[in-house]
Amino acid sequence: MSSSRGRSSGTARSALLAVVAVALGTAGAMAFLYRVTGDDAPAAAPVPPAPPPAPEPQGADTPPEPPPIRRPVVNLGPPEAPPPPLIVSGERQRPREGTWDAVPAAARAASLGKVVGGALHRGLNQLGAPLAACVEADVARMDESNEQPTLVLNVETREGQVVIVDATPLAEGGATVELLACAINVVKGRSFPAPGAKAGERHRLIYPIRR
Repeated sequence: MSSSRGRSSGTARSALLAVVAVALGTAGAMAFLYRVTGDDAPAAAPVPPAPPPAPEPQGADTPPEPPPIRRPVVNLGPPEAPPPPLIVSGERQRPREGTWDAVPAAARAASLGKVVGGALHRGLNQLGAPLAACVEADVARMDESNEQPTLVLNVETREGQVVIVDATPLAEGGATVELLACAINVVKGRSFPAPGAKAGERHRLIYPIRR
């Protein structure tokens, strides 16, 4: 009996030693392979990138964004009319054709010819008395002026006569507005006989008002 028990325990011990030897052999083989193949070992898994930083919350310490700048709207209105053309010094703007300003003014009645000038000379001499009545109230004032009150007479010819269709002041000569208006009222609309005159002519005469 005792001899059989001794053989059983020896067999078990031999089996345990064999298992231990196999385990040690396997571990040594794996260590040897790791040293030989060190660079060929499987690489470690890549590290994922760090997530982006989260936006800071809008707290009480964060100043609010400034409001957008609004420029005031200026109403310039309609465009201005262009300025009138400049007149070079020494040049005069030509009057429009067909107007009285386009008719040259004569300094004396004789410059208008015997027919028209003669008729005006005789007719204006006949108006001496009513014109003198206009001047009487302003004689003192007119004497203080170096100029003489003067009118421009617009004259038209008709068949056998001349007509003063209008009169405008050319120089005040110290006269009042009332004096000029009185003189214009005397001469305007007057017609004088002019034998031989033909209708359709237009003339202008510079007429000083005598004292």
